[in-house]
Formats: sequence, structure tokens, C-alpha cells
Amino acid sequence: MKKIAVFNQKGGVGKTAVAINVSCCMADYLKRRVLVIDCDPQANASTYLMADNINNVSDTITDYIAGEKEEFSLPYTVSYEKTVRLKDSAGKITNRVQKRKCSLDVMPINQDINLIDIEENTILKDLLDGLDNEYDYCFMDCPPNLSGLTINALTAADYVLVPTTPTKDAFAGYGLILDVVQTLKNNGTNVNLKILGVVLNRVNKGRAVDKFFIERTLEQSGKTVCNTKIRESSLVEQANVYCKPLNIYKPRENVSKDFKELAKELDIRMRR
Repeated sequence: MKKIAVFNQKGGVGKTAVAINVSCCMADYLKRRVLVIDCDPQANASTYLMADNINNVSDTITDYIAGEKEEFSLPYTVSYEKTVRLKDSAGKITNRVQKRKCSLDVMPINQDINLIDIEENTILKDLLDGLDNEYDYCFMDCPPNLSGLTINALTAADYVLVPTTPTKDAFAGYGLILDVVQTLKNNGTNVNLKILGVVLNRVNKGRAVDKFFIERTLEQSGKTVCNTKIRESSLVEQANVYCKPLNIYKPRENVSKDFKELAKELDIRMRR
């Protein structure tokens, strides 16, 4: 299992949207076995993926970290049904449709995590070591700060995926992430931690300022910048409101195709 911490110390860059939509595309289109762990006390990934079932959740990653229970009903499986138009022998799309399920597993969080003093850095690592053969990928949605839970995720991770936006503040924050990764390597916390990629999110290529910061990001980060860029779209927020990933909500729209291509690109990077 490859473990990916989705992290940026700059808030408002669409970190959760990237974590969820890449995870769902990998499960749907690439048929990967995917686990999502919500490490952000805001619980946005939890409420997005669990939707109306969030109030029926009995166990969370918070309970596991607190160590107050011996048995857990984690993780939870989330399934979506989508309608797929079939193609004929010539490859043309027909009016025939097929129902298909997309499933992935989730470990939600609750806000009580803010009341817990997390002293150990290897809690998530120990948990995931026991699940190593169960999944192909684990995506950990981290808060925009270096909390104890973030350090746990970075200690457990093989890679850091950095969502960012073509803005001045987000551009300046990438250097801080490199410093964090290098510190964790130097002090022996996670000597194998790598940057998987920088994802440029909410991009409008027709906007001059976006072009400027895309060029600056490429100059600064080089090959770590993902070739696939996620375009700006109101559909991302709409999908959030309806608690559906874009591959289910609007699979034919351009922004949905962006996430599909990003999932494929990251899958290739991690399988080299």
C-alpha cells in the first residue's frame, strides 16, 4: 500500500476536494483499492464522503487515537452508483446504459480530536502497517497546520501530495513544505518521505495572474509539478454540497476529466 499525505500549510487551496476526487477516480476508473483517512478536525472529508450517514458513525479515527476502545468498526465502506453509457463495436457511444458501483473505504474523524493531546508520532503508521495488504493506496487529508495528527500522517506517509493554487500566498508556502519534509528526513522521523507532486488547482489559463504563477511554480518546483492541472469550476463546490465526487456527480464535465487524468498521472508516478 502506498500512503499519501495530502498537505499544504496554506488553507483554502482545495486540499480536501483533491484528496476525495483523486481517491474516487482511482477507485472508479483504475479499480484500485483505496482508503481515505480524514486527519483534519474540520471533518470536511468525513461529511463529504459519509454524507447523511455521518451521524450514525459509532467509531472514528479520533477514538482510535484516543485509545479508549479495544475494538473498532473501522473503516466504513462508501459506495456510489453511476450510470455509464455503453459503446458499440465501432467505439461509438450508444443509448444503452449500465449501472456500475464505485466503492472506497473511509476512516472519518470527529472534532473531539481537538481535545486530545497527541504525544506519539507513530499511531497512524502502526495502524496502517497492519493494513498494508488490504489496499493499493491510502490518502490522508491533513489540516493546514503542523498538528500532532499532521505529524502522524507525515510519519506514516510514503509521499506528500501538495495541492496549491496560482496565487502569491500559495506559491510562497511550498518552500515551507519542503522544509518540513527535509526536517522529518533529517531527524529520522521518516527518512523515505518524498514529494509525490504539486497539483495546481482552480486554474484559469485565460487569466494573466494564473499564467504568471503557473510559470513561477514550474520554475521553482520543476518536475514535481503535475502535468495535469485542475481547472476552476463551480461544479466542485456543487458536488461538495450534494456530497458526491465529481466522477459520480458530473463525470463528463471538463473538471471531472481533469481529476481522472490526475489520478492516472499519480498512479503512474507511484508505480514507477
